[in-house]
Amino acid sequence: MNEISRPRPPWVQRWYLRAWREHHAMTQEQLADIIGTRKSTISKLERYQLYGPGPGRQKINDDWLNYYCHALGMTARQLSEPPESQRSIDEILRNSSPTDQTRFRALAEAFVKSDK
Repeated sequence: MNEISRPRPPWVQRWYLRAWREHHAMTQEQLADIIGTRKSTISKLERYQLYGPGPGRQKINDDWLNYYCHALGMTARQLSEPPESQRSIDEILRNSSPTDQTRFRALAEAFVKSDK
């Protein structure tokens, strides 16, 4: 009897761990070094994220999620969306009104000044 493909339960959130790591041009080994774990653990986390529970797969709990967020400089919300869903600043500006572009420019200049 063939296994029936079941939809993902609504309470299971999809984390784009591998996609974001690759988006940051980072290898599993590099990420493991930053987090302070082994490459095999990163591999298990990413496999769990893709395939769910199974033999040898590391569950993604809040601690591991926080490690990923810190290492990649991201929020959990960002990790729950694919990299292609994140709009660049240039794209946001292109699609903004001239008034909003002026506001953004003023905000960016104030931000840079406060950083000095």
